[in-house]
Amino acid sequence: MHYNLRVCAFFLLVTGAFYCAITPDVQNRLYSFFHFHHVEVSGNSILSDNDVLGFLPMGRDNFWWYQNSVPISLSLSKHPLIRSASVEPCSLASFSLKHPATIVENWGCFKVVISERTPSFRVVLGQREWLADQSGALLAMISHNIRSGMHTGKLEPASSDEKVVESPFSGLPLLEGAISELSSPDESNARIRYLIDRTRHLSSVTGMQVTGIRFLDRGEMLVRFKSLPFVVRFGSELHTVPGDFTRIALDEQVERLKSLAPRVRGDSGIREIDLGFNRLAVVHRKQ
Repeated sequence: MHYNLRVCAFFLLVTGAFYCAITPDVQNRLYSFFHFHHVEVSGNSILSDNDVLGFLPMGRDNFWWYQNSVPISLSLSKHPLIRSASVEPCSLASFSLKHPATIVENWGCFKVVISERTPSFRVVLGQREWLADQSGALLAMISHNIRSGMHTGKLEPASSDEKVVESPFSGLPLLEGAISELSSPDESNARIRYLIDRTRHLSSVTGMQVTGIRFLDRGEMLVRFKSLPFVVRFGSELHTVPGDFTRIALDEQVERLKSLAPRVRGDSGIREIDLGFNRLAVVHRKQ
């Protein structure tokens, strides 16, 4: 036991003396050999290289990276905007003694190839704004302390002393109102998919791009179209009119909008058009 301790102490003393004896330049080279990584990131368009690098264990040494490329890939795939990832040395030849020059040239160099999840919608959940993909799955939260901006065309701060920072995702359609923070994941996903379906349907049948849709408690929907300076209120498809107990079909309301839109498209004094009345369109002007 004492012999082993003496051997370890002697080994540490010799190693320390050797390290202290070499020049600072050699020390830096040794440190770089063990710890410096050159990481090449590809496959990213939404995430920046720095976003990806921030999810990597850059503090680990090169030997650890060479031995743990699979765990690194799996860990990177946990990022909400990354579907899959692979990490491998820059050249497989770096492991072959037949190419000794390549070992030095590519030492510490790794390729990170990612496949991103594509955000297609923004979803307001409580006072938070999330990104969602085509299936309605929530990907990542991008802002908080916000409130509806359906009538203004953009989200607004929840309090007057805050600002909503413009994000690179501000051009995505905005879905509001069908989801609460208390909803279960399955319930939230089903409601998000419903709004996505309504968004696609309205864009298709009107020929106008939907930039925002808000589901209201009574089944009504507030919809903002890119080519109209006001919002459009669609009545509930299950709404009944006194004396006429047939439901007001959404497509029938759409036909009224298509008839009216060319005449009011450039009227910036209109705040809202309400189509929730049988055969009528009620125009609400700005105060």
